[in-house]
Amino acid sequence: MRYLRLRSITSIFIFVIGLSACELGVVPKPTSTPNPTATIAPTSTALTITAASLSNDNGAGLPAGSSTSYALTLNYPTDKPPQSVDWATEKVPTGITATIVGGSAPWQRRLVITPDGTMAAGDYTLDVIAKTETQSPQVSVAFKVTACTQTASGSSTQAINSNLVELITAGKPAVEHGLLVPVQICGSKHLSVKLTSATAEDGSTMTTLPAFYIFRSEVWPAPDQITAHGLAELLNVQVPTIAQANNTGQLDADVGAGLYLLIFEHDRFGATLTPQTLPASVTYTLMLG
Repeated sequence: MRYLRLRSITSIFIFVIGLSACELGVVPKPTSTPNPTATIAPTSTALTITAASLSNDNGAGLPAGSSTSYALTLNYPTDKPPQSVDWATEKVPTGITATIVGGSAPWQRRLVITPDGTMAAGDYTLDVIAKTETQSPQVSVAFKVTACTQTASGSSTQAINSNLVELITAGKPAVEHGLLVPVQICGSKHLSVKLTSATAEDGSTMTTLPAFYIFRSEVWPAPDQITAHGLAELLNVQVPTIAQANNTGQLDADVGAGLYLLIFEHDRFGATLTPQTLPASVTYTLMLG
């Protein structure tokens, strides 16, 4: 009996000590688990193509017969540039001319898309492929063709600063400027422009008329800068000019469908620039026959 009593007292004593230990925060130390080793994803070696539009049509579409351009870039790992790239177009819709223009590096080109003047309005796509030693990535280029509305023949007087644009042309170390007059043509035509008079910035009638010429645009609508010199992948007009005026202020050219950029020069590098020699406005007659 005494033995049972002593055993019960001992059990109670051990239980009380256990409770005290828990109250004092003495708990078993958890087993530490080492952090897993971080896995580093391998650097991608896949080549991709970027096609960036050089036009700013805001989704309005490209009139049949006009041209639009895309800057093509083959994206590659920085330490492994391709040594040879063979660019090509595939799945080109009937009635579309797609031309790839050489660039300053094998991985840079410019795509020029020109729908025929009779092309039906609608949404179209074509593929661009870049074949390298190891890969042949491709990209799909989507564009919209709309109906063409031709510029009307007639006479006009325009202020030079009404649409003054920058001119980047060959052989000039500085940017020049000129009045840009967009001329939309919807088929084969004879274009004739006659500059009849020009008023200088000082208000006088100019005895020497400003030079003028016309480019065919490779973007649509008309750009705010004419880039006719520099990297081939960034040009936005056909080079050289379609036609230039003669010394009597007359320009004539047989042209096909497209957007043409008529430029009346405001300032020319190397010329004497004074209020008497800088044109403020021009009066001209444009005829399409």
